[in-house]
Amino acid sequence: MNQSQTCSQLHYSPKLYLFIELESINTDMNYYIYIISSKNSPVKIGITHDCEERLRNLQTGHSEKLTIQHRELVDKSKARLLEQILHKQLNYKRTHGEWFDISVEDAIKQLQWCIIRFEDDPLLEYKFKNNLIRD
Repeated sequence: MNQSQTCSQLHYSPKLYLFIELESINTDMNYYIYIISSKNSPVKIGITHDCEERLRNLQTGHSEKLTIQHRELVDKSKARLLEQILHKQLNYKRTHGEWFDISVEDAIKQLQWCIIRFEDDPLLEYKFKNNLIRD
């Protein structure tokens, strides 16, 4: 039996193989909570698996040069929840969307405090959904 017969019997498909490979790569992505800003603008706090790509996307609609000021690697399963808690805690400084009128230094301190305080909490989702997390 030659190789082409073996492949056809196995119904080998390069496209299917590529899809499976990409799917396995996507499940192992790192997630970051990032802080992006320019010299004279509010601070953007969000989550992404690729900070550089996110920076490029944000730069497209921004007149000033943006830079990644800080990023923290977080557990993928808690990334969105930690971001929501951080946004809630900084709501009084929100200018619009995920942009906040806060110094980069204060944003970094708040992010690090949030991760230390909440990342390892096994009841984090329950507490957040039931409004048991205080500012």
